[in-house]
Amino acid sequence: MDVAVCCPYPFLATVAELTKGSKVSVGAEDCFTEDKGAFTGGVSVAQIKSVGCKYVVIGHSERRHGNIASESDATFNLKTRKVLDAGLEVVFCIGETKEEYEAKLNKAVCALQLSKGLAGVSKEEMKRVTIAYEVARPLLSTY
Repeated sequence: MDVAVCCPYPFLATVAELTKGSKVSVGAEDCFTEDKGAFTGGVSVAQIKSVGCKYVVIGHSERRHGNIASESDATFNLKTRKVLDAGLEVVFCIGETKEEYEAKLNKAVCALQLSKGLAGVSKEEMKRVTIAYEVARPLLSTY
């Protein structure tokens, strides 16, 4: 079993240093779609790799469902491609909203997220992809 700590950008270097020599890997919570340029706040995969990260989380519910950005499956696919091309591993998040769950669309939604977000990823590359089912609705709610 692999163990990783995925943390916000400001803490990546510190966590990488603290876990050096251990069996715990480090990952970033997201990455930017561009390799370089003037993109304030955008952190490239190369920057993430340079501090010792092995993993990048892609498609987190907060980026997928609008709390932060409402990014598209195409954006998640681009990020996935960048991460894999850099030799890092992807933690690819999928999951439905409460409304999609209640409409019994959860399986279809997750299947679509997988097919679009991982389009073009080879069988060999899938060995470096971990799928994380992330419930984007309250777990303890009653409905």
